[in-house]
Amino acid sequence: PLLFLPGIAGRLFEPLGLAYIYALGASLLVALTITPALCAILLSKEKSLDTKDSPIVLRLKQKYLLLIHKIQRFPSATSLFVIFFVSLGLAIIPLFKMEFIPELREGHYTMHMAGIPGTSHVEMNRVGKLITEKINSIENVKSVVQWVGRAENGADTFGMNYSEIQIEVGPLSGKDQEDTLEEIKATLTTLPGFEGVSVPGFTFGIHTFLTERIEETASGYAAEFVIEVIGLDLENINSDAKKITEIISSIPGAKAVQMITPTGIPQIKIDILWDRMAAFGIAPDEINRVITAIFRGIHVGELVIEENKIPVVLTFAGNIKNSINELKQLPLRSLNGQAFKLSDVTNIYFDTGKSKILRSGGKRIQAITANIEGRDIFDFEKEVRASIDKEITFFPGNYYTVLGSATESGQSTSALIRNSIIAFFFVTLILRVALKSNVNLLIVLANLPFCLVGGVIAIVFTGGWLSIGSLVGFVTLFGITIRNSIMLTSHYQQLVKNENLPWNFATAALGASQRLPSILMTAIVTALGLLPLILGSGEPGREIEGPMASIIVGGLFSSTILNLLILPTLLAKYGKFNTIE
Repeated sequence: PLLFLPGIAGRLFEPLGLAYIYALGASLLVALTITPALCAILLSKEKSLDTKDSPIVLRLKQKYLLLIHKIQRFPSATSLFVIFFVSLGLAIIPLFKMEFIPELREGHYTMHMAGIPGTSHVEMNRVGKLITEKINSIENVKSVVQWVGRAENGADTFGMNYSEIQIEVGPLSGKDQEDTLEEIKATLTTLPGFEGVSVPGFTFGIHTFLTERIEETASGYAAEFVIEVIGLDLENINSDAKKITEIISSIPGAKAVQMITPTGIPQIKIDILWDRMAAFGIAPDEINRVITAIFRGIHVGELVIEENKIPVVLTFAGNIKNSINELKQLPLRSLNGQAFKLSDVTNIYFDTGKSKILRSGGKRIQAITANIEGRDIFDFEKEVRASIDKEITFFPGNYYTVLGSATESGQSTSALIRNSIIAFFFVTLILRVALKSNVNLLIVLANLPFCLVGGVIAIVFTGGWLSIGSLVGFVTLFGITIRNSIMLTSHYQQLVKNENLPWNFATAALGASQRLPSILMTAIVTALGLLPLILGSGEPGREIEGPMASIIVGGLFSSTILNLLILPTLLAKYGKFNTIE
């Protein structure tokens, strides 16, 4: 199933699936070819092989036989216990909270700082300096760098009201990074003059680099939750988007809610009065060149110094472009010598305009982004959709779409479940052919809820959060743990068919005790192999695989215990081996 996951989840887990398949293929090939050959060559030289069990295994088998003989006296109670235990595990699952990918710990954070449209770079630097100085005082922070504005030919289209603060904390442990991040977030409400509240007029968001890239790949925006309002009329789109922003801001768990495109930024507008220009005998190009020189400058030549070319730009001195009165009183003279003021041939006034307009599929859009904190992403999306549908009547032609982690996680989860069902069908078909009994097949498949319970318990102890990595852990767990019940059931077939033992509890106990070392060894070796990931769960580099390993080991533990203690009793009471040809 991992090979067919879509989107980001597919990119993350496809290599894991391929590695597992290649490892199993290589193991199977060695087991069928090299291992028998080595046994024939090397073991034949041993004159007297000691095939007796070690004292530890003998003691373990004795205790085990005593225990399962006690359990088999109460088959009905045992069945009820299993049903109750499995039902309890299934009942806990809806209580878990879902996230797409756990928080990644990279030792570096990017803080996004956005002011209201029209905020100057001076103000951005002033507030940014307060924030960077406060963050720099945190113990684990190594460096803080702020940038404001953009390069003239840069790829980003941010205005002066946007800034980023890069925070380096270095290779700390997962717990230290979590504590440091909380301290960084707390600085936004402890700045001088803003104690107890966030900085008015500014919105903030903080992520790691990889988290932002994942979010941008999923939705196109650096946020967990995104709503795009799509339509044709920009004013109507912004009006609906403002209502959605207010709704999302009121929902618990929503953080850093903002509209991506500023709804209006202050501008100086100049309307050319064509009839006045004609009266003064002024050509339109003359006024255009003057306005261009004021606000942008006019390229009039180049200075060549050795290999360097320096452009020469003609512009106006002073602060004239920021003062309407100075603009209106600007004295000019036409080519024919006519004196006039700029206000004589233009209408100059303040207005609001758009610095950026987003488009998709030939339509205009407005995007609202938010981060989700402490909430199940599916519950959050469901609550947002219900509130929007209930409280907002969209302008004709407008509609909205939901993007982000919830959508990506939903698609990945659906694909994983669908592909797992298909794989499960073929696995069941193969097992039916091998076991030759529907009853035995059902008892073998009872191992799946056995291991599910252990995985659920592991999630409870690791915080109660489910992610795509956790679901992958369950799929892997089902594949690993079902081997134990197959090993036990196939051995029973061997005892009944080849050794002609009658099928009863004595045979079930004998077969279980003979397979006890193999089953325990399989579980212990697998658990030991995954133990480093479990012990380092949440540490940098193990955020995704740590919870996955915890689920596998937890399920392996419960499956092994229930297989060894419960399965022999169930097989003795309900299993059928005498009729197998």
